[in-house]
Amino acid sequence: MPSILVYHTGALGDFVTILPLLSLLRENYPQHSIALLGRPDTGTLGQKLHFVDSVRDVTSLEFLGLFGTGVSEETAMWIGSFDLAIAFCADNSPVPAHLKACGIKRVIRQPPVPQKPIPIVEYHLSLLQGLERQGEKSTTIISPNRLPPPPLTLSFPTVAIHPGSGSRLKNWPLERFLRVRRALISKGAHVVWIVGPAEEGMRLPEADPRAQGYPLYQLAALLRSCAFSIGNDSGTMHLAAAVGSPCISLFGGSDPRIWAPLGPDTRIIAAGKEIAHHVGQPVGLTSGCMESIPEDRVISECLTLLHRS
Repeated sequence: MPSILVYHTGALGDFVTILPLLSLLRENYPQHSIALLGRPDTGTLGQKLHFVDSVRDVTSLEFLGLFGTGVSEETAMWIGSFDLAIAFCADNSPVPAHLKACGIKRVIRQPPVPQKPIPIVEYHLSLLQGLERQGEKSTTIISPNRLPPPPLTLSFPTVAIHPGSGSRLKNWPLERFLRVRRALISKGAHVVWIVGPAEEGMRLPEADPRAQGYPLYQLAALLRSCAFSIGNDSGTMHLAAAVGSPCISLFGGSDPRIWAPLGPDTRIIAAGKEIAHHVGQPVGLTSGCMESIPEDRVISECLTLLHRS
């Protein structure tokens, strides 16, 4: 069977942005198997939702040679069995050269960040120019019929709040999220907190349920079941948008022109124009940057979505 290898080591948000590319590969090459060489957590998400057929852990010892002098003969035989490799890595990465040395005739490489401010999904799809999506186009990346039942039974309407991110400097102050929570509850909503390593040490209301420790495909189902989601520039917000959940994403030092989540109803509230953005580089990452996002505007957007739900 012809096969494609995708090398991607990014975290959740980065991985979600390549799902449209994986979907396009699947549609145009239905006879090809697709393997991911990457992180087990995001790889399991991709496999459970049928974007890839198999996953290999890039952090295992057998692949350590991709970053050094080369892999073992057995690993090289596995790599060399692929017809095409797509490698998301920096210009100076040794990985593409090692993939070619193992016998893959065609290796396509793309740096993880575009050099101009275009949406990251559009940037990734530029690798596959000439391929067309089959059937009706949709901004919902993950079809609801691929999702399992949500791991929690939630009252309706429930709003998901994710107060963390990959950098504490990209986080809106927790006390403001708590005031948003109070405004939502005063209007009859319920709240579920999305909790992971980034939220360690945060004092969250004991009365509210927490989504913690679930595999990513179950978290995706939970986010889909919520009325909407709100959070910082994070992988969780990319996942929420990808399953079609309305979401409000708060941006400070990262550029929403590139990193805004793709979904059918994504609302971006960004720090003021005085905060500079360099393409691909978070600039002005300070707590003051995120504090410039007005609380009343966030609450207003939340209540608008709540009323609509």
